[in-house]
Amino acid sequence: MSQLRKIFFTEIILLIWTFFHFFLLRTSNSIFLAIELVIIAIIMHFIFNVDRREERTEKDLLLLILIVSLAYYVFTYFIGFFAGFVYSNYSRSLLGIIRNVTISCVTIISIENIREKIIKNAKYYKSLIILSILVFAMLEITTQLTLKNIHSRIELVQFIMAIVIPYFSKNIFLTFSTYYTNKKNSIIYSIIMTLPNFILPVFPDLGDYINTLLLTAIPIVILALAYKMFFFKREKITNSKEHKKNSNIQKVFSVILLIILGCIVYLVSNFGRFYALAIGSGSMTGTINKGDVIIIDKKKKEYKKNDIIAFTQNGEIIVHRIIKVNKKENKKFYKTKGDANNGEDAWEVDEKDIVGQKKLRIPFLGLPTVALSELIKK
Repeated sequence: MSQLRKIFFTEIILLIWTFFHFFLLRTSNSIFLAIELVIIAIIMHFIFNVDRREERTEKDLLLLILIVSLAYYVFTYFIGFFAGFVYSNYSRSLLGIIRNVTISCVTIISIENIREKIIKNAKYYKSLIILSILVFAMLEITTQLTLKNIHSRIELVQFIMAIVIPYFSKNIFLTFSTYYTNKKNSIIYSIIMTLPNFILPVFPDLGDYINTLLLTAIPIVILALAYKMFFFKREKITNSKEHKKNSNIQKVFSVILLIILGCIVYLVSNFGRFYALAIGSGSMTGTINKGDVIIIDKKKKEYKKNDIIAFTQNGEIIVHRIIKVNKKENKKFYKTKGDANNGEDAWEVDEKDIVGQKKLRIPFLGLPTVALSELIKK
């Protein structure tokens, strides 16, 4: 059998194995999965050879991984001082930590050994490289849970957002890393991003959205920087002025991108004075449309008639206009109405229930969030 066919059939068998575990098995035992992956890695060792002479260590990539990973932990734990912390769900006993760390390390090393065998032997077949990303993303997803762990549409959406998207992002980078260097960098990255889950007692309470955003972005950031490192540092640039100009443009673009990302994290995390909110109803249509995003100023102030405010009512945030201000026993209460509604709201808003005042409207930006929310509620 040719090398190409062996690689193709190996990937298909791995996909069948992951689908069997994910869709058919009722339980997902991490020990059994680790043992199975070790067996698969041993079999792959005898089926495929890797030419070590072509391997490149690329210490620059390792350094990049260490810097970005460290920056991630410093950033998230710094934010944790404002957002709060949650306790780890994993065992805190010494035996439990050793067990979890051992299983995780065995799983990571086995997966990366399997990845190396496939990637190095499929180096000139792009379709097989792309297929391998799906294979290894499914391998990692299978180590987390099975379909039997998903009982509702909400859990399915949460699963896609919290696990599937970050794992595909991660495996795109790990495939790149193994393709251009070796398995060592991929193993180190996976260990750095995984083992703290079992060792550290507390984690920043950033919420699912921010966690997904960060875990998806980190591999992509490293990949973008590594891509530049691999393909641009080796180019012979004859025009130094043009190179300097391009370099300055790239730096400006990177700074702008970081500022935009920082603003997004700040606004959706509800940490500071301003807060971004996607509008999911049409009660303010004409002034604020469904799918728009508004920026709310949470600074306490004297609210007056015609101000558009965000307030909590029965556990939900509502954005309506103040049509009347009432005073009762030295306390202010506000009558509100949606601009597109025929009548005023049936309640009075207590001052303590006001989240803040609308400051800015961004059209259409919240449409994906609203669509996802409606899908969950169906």
